[in-house]
Amino acid sequence: MQMKIYKYVCQLQISILHRFRFFLNSSSILISLNMSDKDSIKSEIIPSFDGKNLLVTGVTGACGQVFLEKLLRVFTNIGTIFVLIRPKFNLTPQQRFERLLKSNLFKFHEYEESQLKKVKILEGDVTENELGLSPSDAQLLRESVNFVFHIAASISFAASFS
Repeated sequence: MQMKIYKYVCQLQISILHRFRFFLNSSSILISLNMSDKDSIKSEIIPSFDGKNLLVTGVTGACGQVFLEKLLRVFTNIGTIFVLIRPKFNLTPQQRFERLLKSNLFKFHEYEESQLKKVKILEGDVTENELGLSPSDAQLLRESVNFVFHIAASISFAASFS
């Protein structure tokens, strides 16, 4: 049953991505979040991330988890992946990340220890000024990040639009 749900969620995310494809201009590249291997991604995309450092928000959410899993599995020569995670439910960002790695999405694949060591967890919150980062973490990101993938979102149905 869990595998069925997992497959459905991934298919749903792919469907959502394809619906929003028209927002991208012709020079943009859409990296599909389907669960296939490197062959599904244009061969010129993977090397363009070699040695590059990324900041990814929202990795504890559904889309962010799939995105991080794909990065770890396919982009093996990537530099550092900085992930911004806020403390929540009396769990530290590190504890939340460890829980994420135990989820079904990550259980289906084995990762080299060197891949997992590329992930650097930063405590922060996208709703706060300076992302809620410490001054040293903010400076580290300014000096080293090449790409930002902002996947975090509010899921509050009671949030105001102002």
